Amino acid sequence: MTSPEPWTPVGIDTTERFRAYVDRLRATASAAPAHSKHGPSTETRRSFHDTMSTTTTATASDSDRHTTTPAPEYGLALARLDGAAFYWLDAAALALPEATTGALGRRAFMLAAAAAAASTVGVGTVAANDAHGLNYDSELIPNPTIPATATIAESRPEMEALEYIGDGGDDEIISLADQGATVAPGPEDDPHNPVSFRADYIAASVYERFPNDVTYEDTDGNEQALSALEAQHWSTDSAVTVSDTETEAGGPVLKISSSGVSTEATANFTDYTLDSGVDRTQLQVGFTVDNIAAGGTVEIRLKADTGNSRAVVIDPNGTEDDTNVIGTGDETAAIRQVELGELSATLDAIDEVEIAIVGADATIELFALAVERADRWSFGTRQIVDPDDSEELTTETIYEPTGRFSLTDYGSLPATFREEPIADHQIDVEFEARNLPSSAVDSGFEAAERYSQDQRFRYIANLELPAAYDLDLNVGNAFDTQRLGSSAYLAVELLVGDHDMVLLDDVGDYEDQLTDRTTAFDAGVDEEIDLSAMAAQGDRVTTHYELLVSDGQADEIQQASDGGIFGGGGREGSGGVMDMLLSLPGMIVTAVLGYGGFALARARGVIGGAR
Repeated sequence: MTSPEPWTPVGIDTTERFRAYVDRLRATASAAPAHSKHGPSTETRRSFHDTMSTTTTATASDSDRHTTTPAPEYGLALARLDGAAFYWLDAAALALPEATTGALGRRAFMLAAAAAAASTVGVGTVAANDAHGLNYDSELIPNPTIPATATIAESRPEMEALEYIGDGGDDEIISLADQGATVAPGPEDDPHNPVSFRADYIAASVYERFPNDVTYEDTDGNEQALSALEAQHWSTDSAVTVSDTETEAGGPVLKISSSGVSTEATANFTDYTLDSGVDRTQLQVGFTVDNIAAGGTVEIRLKADTGNSRAVVIDPNGTEDDTNVIGTGDETAAIRQVELGELSATLDAIDEVEIAIVGADATIELFALAVERADRWSFGTRQIVDPDDSEELTTETIYEPTGRFSLTDYGSLPATFREEPIADHQIDVEFEARNLPSSAVDSGFEAAERYSQDQRFRYIANLELPAAYDLDLNVGNAFDTQRLGSSAYLAVELLVGDHDMVLLDDVGDYEDQLTDRTTAFDAGVDEEIDLSAMAAQGDRVTTHYELLVSDGQADEIQQASDGGIFGGGGREGSGGVMDMLLSLPGMIVTAVLGYGGFALARARGVIGGAR
């Protein structure tokens, strides 16, 4: 059959892209309908696929291949159409015989024509209800995954667990969730605590609030809140110095250091008195030990004017099983909370806090200090093995963390500690293909010629490991789970590095750079496969699959759909461009687009006669 002459509208300003689309659609619709079980001939399918490729993720072709690009609503499809093209469709509809438009009505015809054009030009097929138009719940779809531990330099109260500040400035809050990440799942039978902090990296105001509601007059005569974590409020022996520094989160730190101590040297805070309920009071202290020389200890004493006192000690030769031992000299970011009634000695009032360096030199840093609260600080919950049943898991509240401690989730950290910034908040994440934005995934079906299976499923996913000043990723090896028998995997290929997004039409451009991992998928169904992708932050990990599937598996892979005017995008007999062209509204559209389509519609009995 002679190809239709190039379509040239008269008196209508259309875009070059739309005119090219119309020419291609007319040529395709006018071709001889030589359909086998798998649709048009190989030559027709290849030509159509080559000419319809675009820079979008759509891979529209014949009935053996469908787009998995997420479909917009009809209104969005219409909005994206070129205005002149819509006008042309409108004019064409008015010029058609009543028999053509009467079955649907003029408005329905316009919707059908516009949506058909939009889906073929590259806006997307109608009907997918998953971001990729795929049913990941089927567990047949590859889901390459990259584990990582994310360290977020600053988490603010208004930020969620996976959010970090981008390089665009303080107002640019980015979520790892938008880049395909989720909180990493844990093993079924082992404790799972994917979120971690250090107590001294939490800029909590309660750390520095002692003594509460007490003020002093500064050198300018202004009233200021008094805090025991400020060096100016302490008096010292000549062998002891106190100085101010700060934590990673910007909270105050009182540094206490000695030089030349052989017996004892002290630092004293006296701007506070508690004269009732002493036994119910908690001594709460957050500290890091920089060093304690051999034979030395550090004591924190609560003293009354009468001379009575109670004390806790950091003793390298002690054991924390002792009631008054709160550290053994190697603590970093430790929180200790001791009810004073548990300590020996009589004490009916607190008039002074004294820190004594005894026996040898030492340096410690205090980032939290309070001696007036009756309740303990809690630092969230963690999952543990039940001490009464080793086969069960339970949770416990954390009260005395040391170093970096792990929680079940970010939300279990009490609001008290989420009201101020947190530095170096860490969270175990997994970047999964199923959670990627639609632009990073491409897929399609082709007839599985020369193979015993019905369909060849091609799938490509681009996992990107984001880079930002406030984000650090410790990246593990990519992995996937084998979902089909080894014979179903025609190809599994990897590309790792700083490359552009790769879609199905681009795979050939990277043929020499792809790493073949097909043979790894012979471990057995449901086995985890190490993809050996040694990726780093800032890399993109592109994984390309070619799988052989049955028609039933192909149906399961595709996302269920509500249909719309054309029904869902699909494989043979269930959607796709050629199925659309041969449907009632599709043939009306081809009639609009040229005499070849009009002839095809007439031949099928839709126009000018009963079916």
